[in-house]
Amino acid sequence: MAYKYEKKDFNNLIHDTYNPRLPESLHNANEEEVYKYMLLEADVLSLVEAIGKNGFFPGEPIIIVKDEPSDKFKVVEGNRRLSAVKLINNPNLAPVLIDRVKEAVESISDEIKNNLKEIPCLIADSEEDIEKVDKFLGFRHITGTKNWKSLERARYLNKMYSKVKKEKPDFTDIELYKEVAKLIGSKSDYVKRILIGFEIYKRIEDKKFFKINNGNLNDQNFHFVNLADSLNRKNIFEYLGVDFKKEDPIEDLNLENLELWTRWIFEKTNGTNTRIKGSSSDLGKLDKVLACSSSRDEFILRERTLDEALVFAQDNDILFDSLIKKAISNLENAEKPLHSIKEFNFELENNLSTILSICKNLNRINNSKKQEEDDEFKLS
Repeated sequence: MAYKYEKKDFNNLIHDTYNPRLPESLHNANEEEVYKYMLLEADVLSLVEAIGKNGFFPGEPIIIVKDEPSDKFKVVEGNRRLSAVKLINNPNLAPVLIDRVKEAVESISDEIKNNLKEIPCLIADSEEDIEKVDKFLGFRHITGTKNWKSLERARYLNKMYSKVKKEKPDFTDIELYKEVAKLIGSKSDYVKRILIGFEIYKRIEDKKFFKINNGNLNDQNFHFVNLADSLNRKNIFEYLGVDFKKEDPIEDLNLENLELWTRWIFEKTNGTNTRIKGSSSDLGKLDKVLACSSSRDEFILRERTLDEALVFAQDNDILFDSLIKKAISNLENAEKPLHSIKEFNFELENNLSTILSICKNLNRINNSKKQEEDDEFKLS
């Protein structure tokens, strides 16, 4: 790579708003919005504190390229570090966390601040150099030590897939996945799953995130990792209409089910909670619930909780035993405050009659089953 090492005035460096780290809604965004995102979502405040304490580490120069036709340089790698340096110089750049940024900056010595006026940079002077940087970023931020968030990785892989497809138009999808996997030192199955997930994400994005949470769900707070994890679970991806064996795995994507899935994970039903946490544990439970028609109906149609619906995903013997134990527990809990109740509800007598009737019916069926077993034993 033909790089030139120079120290550059940070005022002459600008962010690459098309960097995979930034969501599409911030492409061509103003500086204020970029810093707001960097502070809230990319933990730049921690970087401000680290650089403020130790200075700018010269062993990791920012990689830049000339931003034609201006006299500025665009940052290809190192946008977080540029944000931190600029915030140290001017804490008022972003409309959020101003007090915390100012507090961090106040503790920084004048010597370190002065040394940040010019920061070490590697200047790429050709498109070929930039493409090589792109490949380096894939290894560094996906399989390397500086991992991006899941959606950032998906954006990058999608970008690399498009490039490779353009360079090798005769390649099959499987060959393209393998080629991209080589670039980042990963496996083709992982690349395929993330790229398919990104295509599904774009469908959600096209639907304006189904206007969930009064339209507040967006590309800045959508957790792509939940989608990637779901595509690792057979019953969930089949419910979504994904078929990994097809040439186009999302040819039969079920948008109605996709909307439900998105609402389960992201829609706050009572102000704070969602039906599914989005954790690996909850997605595992959902996978089991969707595997069984009865548990699926309990969860979707009757809107039971995930744990309640999961009970119905068990085989009938286990389910029956579990429900009987739960009924006993509920009756025992109802009995505890019995002596302190001043007036019984007028429906109590009917409810008790129903309970007795169910118990008699269960006992009758149980005796009948035992008689059948005895008869079979005698015959044998």
